[in-house]
Amino acid sequence: MRNWRVGPRETARSLGVSPATVFHLARARVLATVSGREDVVFATVLFGRMNAGAGADRVQGPFINTLPVRVRVGSSKVSDVLLGLRDQLAECWCTSTPRWRNGPAAFRAAAHAAERGSGTMPDGVSLLLTRECTNYPVAVAVDDLGTGFALTVDAVVSVDAAALCSMLHTTVGNLVTALEEAPDTRFVAVEALPAHELRRVLTEWNDTDGPAVAVTAPELFEAQAAKAPDAVALVAGTDEVSYAELDTRADAQVKIRGFRVEPEEIASVLTGHPALARAAVTVRADASGEGRLVAYVVPAGDRSDADDGALCRAVRDHVAQTLPQYMVPSAVVVLDALPLTVNGKLDRAALPEPDVAASAGAGREPATEQERILCEAFARVLGLPTVGVDDDFFALGGHSLLATRLVSRVRTVLGEELPIRTVFTSPTPAALAGWLADQGDQRPKARPVLRRMRGQDGA
Repeated sequence: MRNWRVGPRETARSLGVSPATVFHLARARVLATVSGREDVVFATVLFGRMNAGAGADRVQGPFINTLPVRVRVGSSKVSDVLLGLRDQLAECWCTSTPRWRNGPAAFRAAAHAAERGSGTMPDGVSLLLTRECTNYPVAVAVDDLGTGFALTVDAVVSVDAAALCSMLHTTVGNLVTALEEAPDTRFVAVEALPAHELRRVLTEWNDTDGPAVAVTAPELFEAQAAKAPDAVALVAGTDEVSYAELDTRADAQVKIRGFRVEPEEIASVLTGHPALARAAVTVRADASGEGRLVAYVVPAGDRSDADDGALCRAVRDHVAQTLPQYMVPSAVVVLDALPLTVNGKLDRAALPEPDVAASAGAGREPATEQERILCEAFARVLGLPTVGVDDDFFALGGHSLLATRLVSRVRTVLGEELPIRTVFTSPTPAALAGWLADQGDQRPKARPVLRRMRGQDGA
C-alpha cells in the first residue's frame, strides 16, 4: 500500500472524477514512457453486473468484459486529459480502476488488511489460496483498501514487474501533485521515473567522460563507411545515398590554407616515384590546429638498408617538381603496409599520427651563433621543443603559411630580410645560414622599426 501526501481519492473527489480515472491516467503515462509512444492503448475491465438489471444477482458468472482505452500523451494539460479520460470511461460504463478487485480478490485484499490490523475477514471465512491468470504480458490491479490503495503488477519474465510497479507509484504521486498544484502542467511533462532511476538515466548512464580521440571529419566518415557501408548517409527528397556510394564521390577535395586540394591526385603523383609501391594522402591538424597534408608511403623492394629520412625528402622533392607548393605534403610517414578495412579500402582512422618531434633535433650541433638562432626560430614557428641544423622545415610540418611566419621571425631575431622562396630552396637552418653568408652585403637589410618622435614640449 502507498500513501501519498495528498491521496488520489481526495484529488479525484475535488475534480469530480473517480479514483479509477486517476489510476487509468497513471497507467497511460507509464505505458507511454516505456513504449516511447505518444498514442497508447491498453485494456480495462467493464463490470456488467452493475447495470444488468433486476435478478442479475441470481445469475452465475463475473459479468466482466475487457475494453480498450486510448490515451494520447501530447501537449495537452494534465487536467484536460484527465477529464477526457473520465468521459471515455463513462462511455464504457466503467467506473472503477483496471481490474478493480471484487470476489476472491476482495477477500485477499481484506486478508492483507487484517494482517496489518486495518480490517477483518468476514465471519466464518478464511483465505486459503488465490491465483490469477491473464493472457496479457502485463496486468495492473488496484486494491481499494478504504484507507488507501495497493498496486499489484503481474508481468511476464521479460518485464521487470517491480520496476513497473515503482513507476506507477511515482506517476500517481506526480499526477496528484500536478492536478492539485499545477493543473496546467502538460501531461507529457509528468515524470514517470522514480528519483533513483531518473538519476541513473540522466547522470550515471551519461557519465561518458573520457579522453577524446583527435580525428578529423574525413577520418570519422571513413570509419563509419567501413562500419556500415550500406547505411543511409544522405537523403535528398526521395533519393538516398549510402556511405559506400558517398565515399566514392564525396570528400574527394579538401581545403588547405585556402586552396582546394585533391589528396588522390597527390597520392597518384607519389606512386609515380620508382621507390614507392603504394601511397595515400590525408589531412591532419598540426600543433596550431591548422590542417596539413600528410603522405603515407610504402617503399618498393627491400628496405633492409633504406634511409627513411632520405626517402621522405626524395618523395617531397618529387611532388614539388610536379605539383604546386601548397600540394606538397608537410610530412611523410613510411609504413610497411597501408591499413585496410575488411572491404579492402584504406582505413584512414588507423593511419598513425606523424611523429615529427621524435626526429627533430638529431644530428650535429649548431656550428655558429647564427645557426643556433635559426634553429630556435624554426622550433618556435613549428611548435617543437628543438630543431637540428639539418632538419627540413617542411618535413617537420612546415607549410607556406608557416614559412611567412619564419621569414618574420628571422627578420626579428637576425635583422635579415629573407625572401620567402628561399625557405623552399634552403629549408634547413644550415642551408639558410649558408645562403645568408653567400649573400654578404648584397642582401637587403631589414628596415628598423620606426618610432614616433616627441617634441621638447612633449607634443
